[in-house]
Amino acid sequence: MKSGIFCLSLDTELMWGRPDLPIWRQRAATVRPNIQKLLKLFTKYNFPATWAIVGQLFLPGDPLWHGPDIIKAIRKTPRQEIGCHTFNHLDFGRCPIQEADEDLKKWLQATQKQEIKPGSFAFPFNHVGHLKLLAKHGFKAYRGPAGHWFAPLGKAGEIIDSLAQITPPAGKPKQANHGLFNFSESQFYVSAWGLRKYIPLSSRVGKAKKGIRRAIAEKRLFHLWFHPINLSDQTGPLLAGLEEIIKFAKQQPGLEINNMEEMTRQLN
Repeated sequence: MKSGIFCLSLDTELMWGRPDLPIWRQRAATVRPNIQKLLKLFTKYNFPATWAIVGQLFLPGDPLWHGPDIIKAIRKTPRQEIGCHTFNHLDFGRCPIQEADEDLKKWLQATQKQEIKPGSFAFPFNHVGHLKLLAKHGFKAYRGPAGHWFAPLGKAGEIIDSLAQITPPAGKPKQANHGLFNFSESQFYVSAWGLRKYIPLSSRVGKAKKGIRRAIAEKRLFHLWFHPINLSDQTGPLLAGLEEIIKFAKQQPGLEINNMEEMTRQLN
């Protein structure tokens, strides 16, 4: 790589993968307006992103579970990629191959009418599995896990890592098994739910800036990600923090800003 790269991906799922409880329904109700705010922000800075979308959102139905209007809004915004987050928010790391195959077929069927081709993939729960199937169905790249030091400690470790502003890893985009590119994640832009509300915004932003600096210095990839539903609490501050990260990235010499599709094109 001739320069550092910054990539942002968003796992977009509404209620899929969440327990059907009042608190989650309240949070899911914020997703639409917050996606509009994100798209406005990305338009302002001509900022690319990959939206890994659960296939059920392409279908009409209960707006907490389905969202053709969301897909339409994303596609109208420049430099936004529609990626895959499975059809039913299926855990590919823990399901049989037949179930994963059927799920991918349903996602492709749901997207075919809109002429969306398979490209980038983000695994629910970041559990990687069935890479051969992804390649078989035409996918080109996926977001793999980074193997953070705090993973064995769960949420407590994540909070410690955020508070300490430990520099996140910067990955090297590489072709993994079955010819798929692995654009490994670097940092989760954490929500303000539960104990995470005590993490100062400056910690989230400062950590991301450290990751960007590292990507530039090492000519590697800083890959930030989150779910739009993560913005349900303290929406204003979290959006302001994201804008600060974007502005910082846009000002850096020696840094490219690409979505996953754009990176795949460059590497092929």
